[in-house]
Amino acid sequence: MSSSLLHSLVTATLVSSLAIVIVAVLRKPLRYLVGVRAAYWQWLLVPAGVLAVLVPAPVHTVRALAESLPHSVGAAYSAVWVSVNVAGASNQAQAVLVIWLLGAIVMLTWLVHRQVSFVRSLGTLTQDSDGIYRSSSIVAPLLLGAWRPRIVVPTDFETRYSAEERALVLAHERAHLVRGDGVINLLATLGLCLAWFNPLMYWALGRLRFDQELACDAVVVAESKTQRRLYADALLKTQLANDSAWGLAGCHWQSIHPLKERIAMLKLPSPGLTRRLFGIALSGACSLAGGYAAWAAQTELPATSGPSKVIAIHLKWWVNGKDVLQVSGPIATQDIRVASGNEFVEKVSFGPGQSFETRCFASLSNQDRESSVWETAKASGQSIEGRILFECKLSTNDKPFSTPAILVGEGKVGTIETSNPEGDVHYTLEFRASTVPTRT
Repeated sequence: MSSSLLHSLVTATLVSSLAIVIVAVLRKPLRYLVGVRAAYWQWLLVPAGVLAVLVPAPVHTVRALAESLPHSVGAAYSAVWVSVNVAGASNQAQAVLVIWLLGAIVMLTWLVHRQVSFVRSLGTLTQDSDGIYRSSSIVAPLLLGAWRPRIVVPTDFETRYSAEERALVLAHERAHLVRGDGVINLLATLGLCLAWFNPLMYWALGRLRFDQELACDAVVVAESKTQRRLYADALLKTQLANDSAWGLAGCHWQSIHPLKERIAMLKLPSPGLTRRLFGIALSGACSLAGGYAAWAAQTELPATSGPSKVIAIHLKWWVNGKDVLQVSGPIATQDIRVASGNEFVEKVSFGPGQSFETRCFASLSNQDRESSVWETAKASGQSIEGRILFECKLSTNDKPFSTPAILVGEGKVGTIETSNPEGDVHYTLEFRASTVPTRT
């Protein structure tokens, strides 16, 4: 249980970090290409990737990732997967999970305390006839709360802003309200609590809020059309907002948002409907593609009833005398771990039109995977005690040509040699397998 949870935590961290890096690269170019409102949707890539890796893996194969991602990413992911298995086999996994859970609880407690303190600092809120709340403790308008969001303005709102500026400021806060930014900020903050150890999450939360402000600025400017200068003046006034006005949920005008960049974005012409729809569709497609890639690329942690059910395999593979696991680079591996009765896959490609695949089931008994090989070996007088069965399907260019099987003793080396019908492809496979806990 602990190893499975740790595996999910490491996987989600890796995928979310990669998604944040992608968003960091794309967010500014997309602003100019499709506008800030459509570019804001790119943040969906982060939760899409995390949710995707929490869905059960598509197949029982330990090499699915290597066939789905670039070599460098696949190699890094495989290294993380092996380290998780090693950690899960010891008490260190439980210690890591305890530290993570304590950190998440401390972070959540601190943020809730900060939110409660901030709400109390607002004092008694009075409601106007138009549904706007007033507080004497703030100097800038804000949207308070997630489930029942309220727009709160200073009691001297009319003194600080002209009638035109007040209309623009309220339009900005209503844009937050309509889009549900309070709920988005709450969910993002809860995500930060779970990933409190990841520095990229702190950066992402700040950039997410800033992109929210830009998107709301764009809404107001698009609706007001000719009041860009007046809106910029309103931004200057709100620059003096209280920096302590930061909570678990809500949206507000405060100086953590770079004013220069916000005003610079006001100079850009508002994109047309076609560009914005294209941008939203592009961001949605990227999120779906990223989520699917993360789901398809994940590797399953073998679910076993005990250490003896996990098989550690050291594989060597030659095609026509060439060591294909070395030639294919980091995408391939010689060291594999698989649950008894399950399948592992190695697929390599090099040279024009050359691809080779070894697909094998590894099992310790008929109970794990039923096979006539066990009975045949027993009938012929062979000892099957402590043996490991490999039943393989070998393919060239996705065309199977041989289905050999071999019984390998604990810690011993077993070899399969076979050729395709044409005789131009010769396979040599060497298995060294073990169920010793220190190796699995």
